[in-house]
Amino acid sequence: KRLETITHRFSKIGSLPSLKKTDLVDASKEVFEYLRLRTPKGIEMHFSSQTQKKVILLNRELYCWVIENLIKNSIDALKDKGLIELQIKEKSKHIEILVQDSGVGIPKKMQKKIFTPGITTKKRGWGLGLSLSKRIIEEYHNGKISLQKTAKNNGTCFKIELPS
Repeated sequence: KRLETITHRFSKIGSLPSLKKTDLVDASKEVFEYLRLRTPKGIEMHFSSQTQKKVILLNRELYCWVIENLIKNSIDALKDKGLIELQIKEKSKHIEILVQDSGVGIPKKMQKKIFTPGITTKKRGWGLGLSLSKRIIEEYHNGKISLQKTAKNNGTCFKIELPS
């Protein structure tokens, strides 16, 4: 089932995905719990939402892929020990999703180009995760994704804003 999900996600990249009324909280919680169960024991994970349910136009598979990518990046930054938080906040005209960790942070020289294809801080990987995440959020969902804050050995926070 997992391989089918991954294959289906990649088949949607490059084509205009359909957006359907979807519960953002449920979709976020589903991918969060999936990863929480597969995360090293030294990593604490916290999920919080200001609302129990928030139905918006969303491509669930691609949105979940973005959240999965951000959380996996956080897991890598923690090196088996630390904290990851996913928070959903309701604002007047949008929904805000924050993915924050207590990891190593992003080096200053890389911060402005982290959404560029091929840019990575990891020894393994192609550097496509954040660039695809940006495309999914901004081009497909008319939202915004940004590096909210990062500091050496003091964590990173990404913010996603989606129309409500």
